[in-house]
Amino acid sequence: LKQTLWGQAHGRCWYCGVPLPLAASTVDHQTPIALGGETTYANCVLACLPCNTAKARQPLAAYRAVCGGTLFYGERHGQSRASVP
Repeated sequence: LKQTLWGQAHGRCWYCGVPLPLAASTVDHQTPIALGGETTYANCVLACLPCNTAKARQPLAAYRAVCGGTLFYGERHGQSRASVP
């Protein structure tokens, strides 16, 4: 899953856009598992550790509000949620 997401994101954090080596990247559940999200390509994105930690168990909309309501890097660059390979 992580390697596929890394390839689809061109090695960049979906939230902030920072370039990430595969080993330093994390997989974030946009709808957290604690809120009923699943580990699927449609619900997961590549994230740097600081963004993944900051988002924590928040749903995507809540994290967006904390970040000032702007579009995230992946959204600005046409990377909607990952598609199934």
